[in-house]
Amino acid sequence: MSVDQLIKISQANDKVTINFINKIIELSKTHNLVPTVNLNILGVGKIDLDDSENGEILDRINSNNSNLIYQLNITVSNFYIGIYRGGSREPKSPYSNDLTLKNDSYNSPSLSDDIKISILQIINDTFLPFSNGRSVGRFESQAQQDLV
Repeated sequence: MSVDQLIKISQANDKVTINFINKIIELSKTHNLVPTVNLNILGVGKIDLDDSENGEILDRINSNNSNLIYQLNITVSNFYIGIYRGGSREPKSPYSNDLTLKNDSYNSPSLSDDIKISILQIINDTFLPFSNGRSVGRFESQAQQDLV
């Protein structure tokens, strides 16, 4: 079964995105999995992280406080994570990115729920998509605060 889910996250600079990539790679290695990581970089185009030369490009981007990564695709077994700067559709947002999750259990062996939850926890810790402080305006009552 294939299920697509979309989460809006605040825009993050490339250092945060690269840190996220490294955490997913590290988690994958602890479970003897090899993730596929592809990036689209402004002015450079698509790069695959399994190419050693591209590691140097990533180090250069990481040394600056830049926003050059405009698309990230990571696949761990059958679990896909995509991040689209400004969103996946037009018009692009200057404030948020789209984070897409897809679990495609038809094309490859399924990840355990434990590994999926670990990946989701990394997403939550890195991008804070569900934090209380991300709402607009003030709360008028304790009841409204309790809903968040």
